[in-house]
Order: sequence, then C-alpha cells, then structure tokens
Amino acid sequence: MTKTTKDQVAGSDTTNVESLQQGLGREEQRDSVIPKLREKSKDRTTSFESRLTRVEEGIGTVDAHMENLDQRVEGLEADIAETHEEVRKALTKLGESNRVDLQALRDEFMAEVARLRDVHQREINSLLMQLEEARGDLALCKKAILAGPTTSTVESRRVDIPKPKSFARTRNAREVDNFLWGLEQYFDVVGIIDDGAKIKSAALYLTDTAMLWWRRRQEDVKRGMCSITTFDDFKRELKR
Repeated sequence: MTKTTKDQVAGSDTTNVESLQQGLGREEQRDSVIPKLREKSKDRTTSFESRLTRVEEGIGTVDAHMENLDQRVEGLEADIAETHEEVRKALTKLGESNRVDLQALRDEFMAEVARLRDVHQREINSLLMQLEEARGDLALCKKAILAGPTTSTVESRRVDIPKPKSFARTRNAREVDNFLWGLEQYFDVVGIIDDGAKIKSAALYLTDTAMLWWRRRQEDVKRGMCSITTFDDFKRELKR
C-alpha cells in the first residue's frame, strides 16, 4: 500500500529534523574539541618556549665558559711568553759567563804554555852551552895530542879560556862589535868553525831583550820572512 502525500511530507520532516539534530551534535562536538585543541596547542607552545628558554640559557652558559676559557688561554700564553723570555735571558747570561770562563781558562793556559816554553828554552840553551863546552874540550884535547907533551895540562888550558860576556841590549856600535869580536875569538880557540854551531853558540850569550829579539827572528826564519844561515848573517842582523 503506497504512502500518501501527507505521510511522505511527515517522513521528510522527520528526516530533516534528524539531520538537523545530527548536525547540531557535530557542532557541539566541534565546539568541545576546539578548546581542547587550543589548550593542547597552548601547552605545546609553552613547552616549546620553556625548552627554547633552557636552550638559550645553556647557550649563555656555554658562551660564559668559552669566554672564561679564552681568558685562561690568553693568561697561559702570557705566562709562556714570560717564561720564554726568562729562559732566553738565563741562557744569554749563562753564555756570557761561559765565555768569560773560557777566555780566562784560555789566558791561563797560554800563560802556562809560555812559561813552559821559556823553561824549555832555558834548558835547551843550557844543554847547548854544555855541548859547546864539550866540543871545546874535545878540540883542546886534539890540539894537545897533536902538539905533544907541554908544560901545561889540557885542564889548565880549558880553564884559562875566557868565555864571552852575555849581551842584553845596547845602541853603542862599539859594544856590539866588541861582543861579536869576542865570540869570534872564542870560536877560534875552542875550534868551532861551522856557521850553524857558531849561531847556536852565540845565541847562548844573548839575554833579556837581545834573547827576545833572537826568538822573534827565529820565528821570522820559520815563516820564510828572512834567512840567517851563516854567522855573517847573524852579525848583520844583530848590528841592524
């Protein structure tokens, strides 16, 4: 049996009322949900702001630590520079002290070498003098043997031979000539004829400034600055 028009209208109105009620229910649900969403959004925003604040505070703390660290690094660099300067000054002072000590030790060593050289030279001169005296005694013995027996002995002849006087320094040409002439007479008596022996023997009678002059001339000979090979060369240099 079909529905009448009135029934259809009534059914349609009922459907519309139900749809309207459903729509109103949805609006009420939406109205109740929106505040909750807003509350949640507000809570999230507050939480985010709180986290952001903590992050900013952490960054500020890190910046403070970094600044403190920079200050400590700068202080450490200043301490290192100061220590380096102190070490440099200490090393410089130590080097100067060692230089002074080494110079003093060198001077002391050279003075000792000069002293030993002088002692050695004196010993050599003494030995050379003894050698020349022995040569003179030998020459006298040879002459005595060749001459045969005489009223005087060889010992008395040796004693009677006067030795040349030592020569220090003088600007008097006559004294220089007398010294050289006395050497030649002595050499002739004792039988010294070799130029090298004459020069060595003559050097034994040089003292003070004259001996110093002869030592320097020997150094010049070693360097090749001059040549003194004969007794005439020696006399010429001494006169000069």
